[in-house]
Amino acid sequence: MPTVTHFAPRHRARARHLLLGSIVALGALVVPVAVAAAADSATASSSAPTVSSNGSIHVTITSTSEGSALVRGVRVGTSPVGVLCSVTEAFPAAGSSMLVCAPTATAQKLRRLGAIRLRVTLVFTPTGGSATTTPLGVVVLPKLEAPKPSGTPAVVTG
Repeated sequence: MPTVTHFAPRHRARARHLLLGSIVALGALVVPVAVAAAADSATASSSAPTVSSNGSIHVTITSTSEGSALVRGVRVGTSPVGVLCSVTEAFPAAGSSMLVCAPTATAQKLRRLGAIRLRVTLVFTPTGGSATTTPLGVVVLPKLEAPKPSGTPAVVTG
């Protein structure tokens, strides 16, 4: 979708819906929109997020152009505590990549209390374009079990 910002509001919607790569003629104005249209048409798709045994979230991202992708997980439900996992990857060209979003220290502390649910989103920003946000779904990070004691317990005799 072309980015057209110097038209009156009533003309912006009409300019956005015109064909990409053409020259837009609105009244006496002639504006080339090919550059803005190419940047706005870039997208990224992804697979469903999966959770590994250590609690990290794996997402495969496929980009149609160069840009950067951000995957983040935010707690669902009770009072928000901020971003509990985040990873950014730059795409120098079109292609795909596996992103691994490791939980933060705060997320690990919350996992010791019980399982936590995270809403995972993908934010793709093409080079020279505007960011698009895509929800990827909700994943559950399982409760962390108490660490098992190492070695044998000390025997106290009295």
